[in-house]
Amino acid sequence: RTDARRRSVKFADEKAGGVATKANANAKAKAIAAPAVEEKVEEAAASSATSGGTAKASAIYTMEEVSKHDEEDDCWIVVKNKVYDVTKYLESHPGGADSITMNGGEDCTVEFEAIHSKNAWKLLAKYQIGEVGDSAAAAAAAAAGVVAGVG
Repeated sequence: RTDARRRSVKFADEKAGGVATKANANAKAKAIAAPAVEEKVEEAAASSATSGGTAKASAIYTMEEVSKHDEEDDCWIVVKNKVYDVTKYLESHPGGADSITMNGGEDCTVEFEAIHSKNAWKLLAKYQIGEVGDSAAAAAAAAAGVVAGVG
């Protein structure tokens, strides 16, 4: 099964002329996410749960603010309208840091849902720092004492 996934990724790369695209990278990440990788994700999720990792949904960020966090040393993503600072997770990601950073500063709900298991969703919750809202919602949250971390 894994060999079939790798062949399909190789075909996708050849079809795209070897050009790196989000679709190719997502296909590669999916091919890499073999059962052994799922075990690593499960271990990380278990470790997160025992270390007291909890979601922080306290701040409201605009997509404009999120878009500023698109580098390997400062990487945020949005999944289902929630903002996650995944910078510290990049090195641990089974699909490699590039499969996350290519979506840095963006809403990658579709990509995340297409590839990830329930355990990955649990692990993601540890990195939640807020939610997406418009400027007025962000201002209201700030006025209420919930300060968004501006990077």
